[in-house]
Amino acid sequence: SDLRAPGHRRRRQGEEALSSGRHTARERALQALYQIDLSSVDPAEALAAAIAADEDAVDAKTQAFAKALVDGVVAHLADLEAILTTTSLN
Repeated sequence: SDLRAPGHRRRRQGEEALSSGRHTARERALQALYQIDLSSVDPAEALAAAIAADEDAVDAKTQAFAKALVDGVVAHLADLEAILTTTSLN
């Protein structure tokens, strides 16, 4: 019997790999952004360090997505800081 929710469909192998790669990219980008925030290190250097921590898990496509995420946050940092400042309690 199939206990999955209605409308759920099985992921094909390629879709799961793509999802896993994007998840890994998000993790590496978050690690890099945390490092940038803590030590004001260069974004490219922070991302390289995050990727080097588990280089085997990060292919070129995953690296490119992680870089796009980091670059996007860095490019909009002032706007993001303003939003967080006005909406956060602490």
